[in-house]
Amino acid sequence: RFIVLSHTNGYRTTYGHLDTVSVKVGDQVRQSDVIGTVGSSGDIERPLLHFSLEQEGIALNPVNFF
Repeated sequence: RFIVLSHTNGYRTTYGHLDTVSVKVGDQVRQSDVIGTVGSSGDIERPLLHFSLEQEGIALNPVNFF
């Protein structure tokens, strides 16, 4: 399970390996809204969040935004 959020200026964030998803396509979310819970999937043996950030389809290093 994963969620992709579209942000302003062409940014997109992806959250993967989720246990639950609390939003649906078309929902608008705000900072601090719960969008899902961390889980495990595939070969992952413990809960883990996969996070990625891109702008206009180009992958960015999230460290630069925290």
